[in-house]
Amino acid sequence: MQIYINGLGNVSPQNTLDNSSFLEEITYHQDYFKVIEPNYKEFISPASARRMGRVIKMGVAAANYCLRDAKVENPDAIITGTGMGCLEDTENFLCNILNNKEQFLTPTSFIQSTHNTVGAQIALLLTCNNYNFTYVHRDLSFESAFVDSILLLKEGEASNVLLGGVDEMTHNHYSIHAKKGVWKKGATTSEFFNKNSKGTIPGEGAAFFSLSSSPKDPYAIVLAVEILFNTNSHEDLKMILDKIFSSNNIEAKDIDLILIGTNGDKEGDKVYSEFKENFFKENNSAAFKNLCGEYSTSSAFGVWLASQILKKKEIPACVSLSHTPEKEVNKILLYNHYHGNHSLILLSSC
Repeated sequence: MQIYINGLGNVSPQNTLDNSSFLEEITYHQDYFKVIEPNYKEFISPASARRMGRVIKMGVAAANYCLRDAKVENPDAIITGTGMGCLEDTENFLCNILNNKEQFLTPTSFIQSTHNTVGAQIALLLTCNNYNFTYVHRDLSFESAFVDSILLLKEGEASNVLLGGVDEMTHNHYSIHAKKGVWKKGATTSEFFNKNSKGTIPGEGAAFFSLSSSPKDPYAIVLAVEILFNTNSHEDLKMILDKIFSSNNIEAKDIDLILIGTNGDKEGDKVYSEFKENFFKENNSAAFKNLCGEYSTSSAFGVWLASQILKKKEIPACVSLSHTPEKEVNKILLYNHYHGNHSLILLSSC
């Protein structure tokens, strides 16, 4: 059975919500990548929006746009991945506990702070009573949700699935991690790859995909989603790659583009350099985190980018690392890793 990506919705630090345009103008940010927020009135009533945290509005907007793009009114399942959940509402509730000495607390921030709130709000607005699940597996959250979506479709439990990856950045979260030396100091996002130094630039985003076993003007076909947990072994990576190649009857030379999650951290990026040197030395490559930053579900942005490249047959100059212009892109392997957790997603044109 083939799994198709029939619709996209992406609220990100770039102008990505409108799928008719494709990274025609790049937006740069100070300190960290902040999403370009759409006009939420198109997707949410003002009364409902007032009670929603920022990440919830991001997720609801991206999900609604995705369903419109795929011409789906009500999905058979809503599956979301998030590493940090509704961070802003969690912080607000905890701060209120301290500031009010545990008295006279309003419940709104607490109600909206649970990790599954984004998926729940999407379901409430759609009046969708179907399967609804949220995966909170840190840097593998989106990939875990992706695997569940594929299983649902292949087992015949659903004919279409709304899949999403959502995370937000807050000032407190940024400041705390800055003290630990996780981020690059005083960098603008235009300098993402220009500093050979420790640390990266964080980001945020909400990307949703309409998956189905039936093609409806699809962007791409999902051929494989594989996860490796807590390892940096070349043997483990080779084993997973061999599995992907054998199950799809292809070889390394058949991959037209390697889309990698290099994030500007000189230590972390060594893994990507070794991956390309060991397995895909002759293949064209591109990056995606220079447009969205580093966050737990940033690979969702990578899947959006890969889907657009396969649909439009165009690799934007802002992401290309090495490219043979005359070679058409029909298969893209997305490779992402963070702190020893790895994911490989293989997509093909239709």
